[in-house]
Amino acid sequence: MDSVRHFEETLRNTHPLLWQDVVLFFKQESLHSAQHEKWNRRIEAEFGHPMMKLERCIDDVMQFQKRFLSPLNQLACTAAFEHFTATFGQILLESTDGLRQMGAPQRRLWMWHALEEIEHKAVAFDVYQAVSGGGVGGYLRRCLAMMWVTVFFALTLGFVRIYLHWLPSHAPLLLLPLSRLLVLAVWCACTCVRTLAYSISDSPGCS
Repeated sequence: MDSVRHFEETLRNTHPLLWQDVVLFFKQESLHSAQHEKWNRRIEAEFGHPMMKLERCIDDVMQFQKRFLSPLNQLACTAAFEHFTATFGQILLESTDGLRQMGAPQRRLWMWHALEEIEHKAVAFDVYQAVSGGGVGGYLRRCLAMMWVTVFFALTLGFVRIYLHWLPSHAPLLLLPLSRLLVLAVWCACTCVRTLAYSISDSPGCS
């Protein structure tokens, strides 16, 4: 949200209708964050997964991004992140088998989450278009942001999956056998290809 909030004054003065969408986006993201925190605390309490530790690792990466990227580049990354989460949401809603295997509370939570992501999928992108002026430079910046976010998502999902399901006693990643690292690399590559292919065929928001 910070990358969008940076342009609040510009949006208020020159794009008041878009600013109304941004305000709703902020409200949804705040509720979303609160529910994520509750979910992670429950998972950690019931199953012992170190969710808070994983959240801190991701936060460190995001803080690194804030330190080294300009506000406009951060906004381009946010638009790319929202593109991915909306795509994942659509995949989840179309995956009836996956939803059917969940318990009722989990199914309701993830369906709400998916619908929420799809609903505000284009807000960050619209803000980016409004403040960047579009053009070739804006398009190239957006392409570079999508490349970075693709790698970030694939590596994050891959490492979290291994950390939570494969590592005995959450041992350091450096102790993984080479075979598991190769599996991680293949899994990450498949995630990238699958998500990009889906995005190209039915792009939600960031066309």
